[in-house]
Amino acid sequence: MNANIFSFPSSTSLAVTGTAAMEYSASDQIERLEQLEHSLRNSLSDACLRRWLEEYIDIGLELADTARTKHQHVLQESWLKRLFSFLRDTAFRQDCRPLCRHLCLEYLYQPYFALRHVYQSDSNGEQKMRRINKDLEVIARYVL
Repeated sequence: MNANIFSFPSSTSLAVTGTAAMEYSASDQIERLEQLEHSLRNSLSDACLRRWLEEYIDIGLELADTARTKHQHVLQESWLKRLFSFLRDTAFRQDCRPLCRHLCLEYLYQPYFALRHVYQSDSNGEQKMRRINKDLEVIARYVL
């Protein structure tokens, strides 16, 4: 009788399906993040947008968390700001597909709350959050 009852997917299959950002090496994660930014902004189809956005956010949050565990707080903040800025900027690009723009606004809360959490322990956190909140006020005026 075989004692191995469970079969886990290989890291290669996880990377291909985009379901486990942590299976990539750091340089592969960064490369994939850049590919996803390009794909999201230049997609001619709506079919993969949600999956790409979820993978993009997963990888970005994973990179930020890796920086946090290494006590690289500036790098952690940088990754989160990159996610936030990309989603915000893409939401207002007229050359992007409407669904992509909508989804970017929908997913914007994830890096927002991660940044808010990071800024709670930052001496300039209040000031940094005010800037981000002003961005959100502009977004709210534009969208509403």
